[in-house]
Amino acid sequence: MKISKLLSRVKRSVSKRLSHLGYLAGAREESARSLDRAVPGTILVLCYGNIYRSPFAANRLAALLVNTQWAVKSAGFFHKENRSCVNDMVELAKSYDVNLEDHRSKKVSTAALDEAELIVIMDSANRELLADFSDLAIGKVVWIAAYSNRIRADIQDPYGLSSRKLNQIVCQLNDGIETLASRLKLTNS
Repeated sequence: MKISKLLSRVKRSVSKRLSHLGYLAGAREESARSLDRAVPGTILVLCYGNIYRSPFAANRLAALLVNTQWAVKSAGFFHKENRSCVNDMVELAKSYDVNLEDHRSKKVSTAALDEAELIVIMDSANRELLADFSDLAIGKVVWIAAYSNRIRADIQDPYGLSSRKLNQIVCQLNDGIETLASRLKLTNS
């Protein structure tokens, strides 16, 4: 009985991992298509609330793309604007030379989506919300996790999570941002 339970758990675990890998492969393909079509311009980085992931990613990406033709902005889908980043995020961002002290959340607009050459997203929920805005915006999507060495396409929303988990998420974000920046620099001619 114990062996059958163990085998069942292993089977579920392998199935789940293969599912995540397939989903990630799709995110990587979608991201590659968007990058292949892109010319230097505006990059819009989105997450749900625009107080954790997207402001960090946008500021870090902008710093890595300095002296290029890329401009980087961030926004979110949450209806309430002008919120600041939480203190844990502000302090953690400093260790990556990112200053989020003056950041205030913005809600994404159709105009911002139209202006963007690329739209960087964090997770499948972002993609679904983006699809509600515009089919054209979907053709500009780049998944940040597609450029990290993760097995999942989603970068978890750290809202309400521990400082330890926030640190892990920011490390994952930074990994994807650094790789994406190096690829974007190649399209800067």
